[in-house]
Amino acid sequence: MNIFVARQADVNNPTYLKLVALYHDPSVEKGVQQANGGSAVFRDVPAAQLQSELATVEQQAKAAQQ
Repeated sequence: MNIFVARQADVNNPTYLKLVALYHDPSVEKGVQQANGGSAVFRDVPAAQLQSELATVEQQAKAAQQ
C-alpha cells in the first residue's frame, strides 16, 4: 500500500504535489500495474474523509481494549 500524506504546513509543497502528479501519470500507473500483476488500485481520497475514517478506527480500537 502506498499512501502519500503531508502535514498541514506542507499541503501546497510543490515537491509533494509534483510527486503525486508523477505517480498518477498514466505511464507510471501502467508500470505499477505491470509490477503488481494488474491488481493495483489507484484512489484519490480527500483528506477530510481520511481523517474521519482514522477517527472511527481509533474509537473502535479504544472500545476493543475496554
